[in-house]
Amino acid sequence: VRVISKRLRKLAQRIQGNMGTMNHILDENIKGQKIVKIYAGARHEKSKFKHAVHQIRNATIKSEVATSASTPIIELLIVCVISLIIYLMAQQAKAGELTPGAFLSYTIMMGLLPSPIKKLMRINEHIQRGLAASDGIFAFLDEAAEPMQSSTAGAAKPLQCRGELQFNNVDFAYGAGEAKTTVLSHFNLHIAAGETVALVGASGSGKSSLAALIPRFYEVSSGEILLDGQAITDLDLQALREQIAFVNQDIVLFDDTVERNIAYAVPAEDIDRAAVERAAQLAQANDFILRMDNGYDSNIGESGQRLSGGQKQRLAIARAIYKDAPIIILDEATSALDSHSESKVQQALDSLMQNRTAIIIAHRLSTVKNADRIVVLDNGQIVESGTHAELLAQKGHYFYLNQS
Repeated sequence: VRVISKRLRKLAQRIQGNMGTMNHILDENIKGQKIVKIYAGARHEKSKFKHAVHQIRNATIKSEVATSASTPIIELLIVCVISLIIYLMAQQAKAGELTPGAFLSYTIMMGLLPSPIKKLMRINEHIQRGLAASDGIFAFLDEAAEPMQSSTAGAAKPLQCRGELQFNNVDFAYGAGEAKTTVLSHFNLHIAAGETVALVGASGSGKSSLAALIPRFYEVSSGEILLDGQAITDLDLQALREQIAFVNQDIVLFDDTVERNIAYAVPAEDIDRAAVERAAQLAQANDFILRMDNGYDSNIGESGQRLSGGQKQRLAIARAIYKDAPIIILDEATSALDSHSESKVQQALDSLMQNRTAIIIAHRLSTVKNADRIVVLDNGQIVESGTHAELLAQKGHYFYLNQS
């Protein structure tokens, strides 16, 4: 039974994995059906799907074979055990130690045992499949949760911060061991309260990773980050994130109304409609919102599928404006906007960032010209720092990025 159970569980795990692969292929094909069509990839995708289905079929057949093979083995064992018991009871009856009635009763009861034993073996197959399916669930549940409270007793909960940031000898890497990829090494940077700092550099230079460390989406490998002179690891995590508005290049919107997306996570009874409309106007989103059937009460669909890329980005900017946080992180926040809309949104962002600490990440250098300071990163290190004019005059990394 133990051997068969191990075999069934291993096959069930294989079936679960192949089912996941098949569903992933289906999801990719449905979402990317335009690319599949334009590149004539139907045959390739069909081959991938058939291979996944073939793997599921093979594993399922092997599982059924293992289950079916166990039945005659169990029946043989049952017959052998019953025969042995009957032989022993016959010996006792012959010696006068067992009455004929008792012998008959035991024999009848043993004759009833094979059926429930075989049913239990059949149930074992379902149990092993269930255990295999639960492995992934329990692995997910066993993942360490974010430390919402600081390890320091009485974690600080700032009501409103000034926004001064200090990176002291910060090291950060993805992965561990041979798969470790170092992103930042002995990184030092001071951002004054109310200062607008732009981070520029080639792809993979560590700009987005640096910004993600501030709200503690990742933890630093060594060193520390200070907010208003206090280590962010000593702050209550939720309180820390309440001080930050974040707009990144991968826009996330929810299957809800325009108003609820702009005033995200605010209880319905506490939403300030006037503030929502003002945020939308500053983000140049008011016009297209009013053209929708129900205006601010229009549902935008799953992941904002009823909106264009530029409209999604403007809604995300409006959400950041509505939050009115003292620290703003803009990671390619205007990448999906046309030149006309970008100019208008940039004006809104300029007014929004006044008296706030702003960190701007952009590849289009035209969006960072007005920053108080531009920091050029290369391989996780600061190679240049200064204003737009100063960096152009140096004719270094920034100059060549500007020329490209």
